Amino acid sequence: MLKSVYNVGSVPSVFFPNHPRELESFGYGFAALRDELFVIGGKVLKWEEGSGRFDIVRLSVVRVCNPLDRPLNWRETKPMCIPAGGSIIGCVSLEESSLP
Repeated sequence: MLKSVYNVGSVPSVFFPNHPRELESFGYGFAALRDELFVIGGKVLKWEEGSGRFDIVRLSVVRVCNPLDRPLNWRETKPMCIPAGGSIIGCVSLEESSLP
């Protein structure tokens, strides 16, 4: 079986209303379908000014891009279920190959 792994770029930052800067997400899942890469869910550490502490905020956003396009053109789409949550246990993408 042939396997290819390559770096397509960074997952985009997350913006919250009334928050002074963009936040880096973690704990997200990936899925591939046809020529698109889906980044699903995740979490961010968000500073809460009033309490003086960080809160972990779960994301319900799905971000999509075509990893072959340069520069990457990320867009957001709605999750398949509301409320979004859970974990991706496994994912596979199949495509036809011209290899013998």
